[in-house]
Amino acid sequence: MARIFMAVFSMAIVGLPISVQARAAETVDVICAEGRGFQMQQDGRRATVAFDGRKVSLEREPLPIGIYYRNQQAALVIDGDFVAFVPRGDTNWRDCRIKGDASMTAG
Repeated sequence: MARIFMAVFSMAIVGLPISVQARAAETVDVICAEGRGFQMQQDGRRATVAFDGRKVSLEREPLPIGIYYRNQQAALVIDGDFVAFVPRGDTNWRDCRIKGDASMTAG
């Protein structure tokens, strides 16, 4: 039974892009226009975004390009080093990029 679990788990991980696999639980900084920024973590099924003293947990949803997470409080799209983040009631998060070389793409 353990061998079957490991085989299925390995296949699931291999299906993810290398950049996402390497950074699955790592916190990355995202820098936006006008000095704004936030931190995020993702595990493939969920992303957690910490911003302005708040934290939101977003569920992954299908999207033909990039990686898409959302809930009723916010939406997050990641495509390479570009990040679109829109929390409810605050559309001023513009020109967001993952800091450094931590780009993430869809698989």
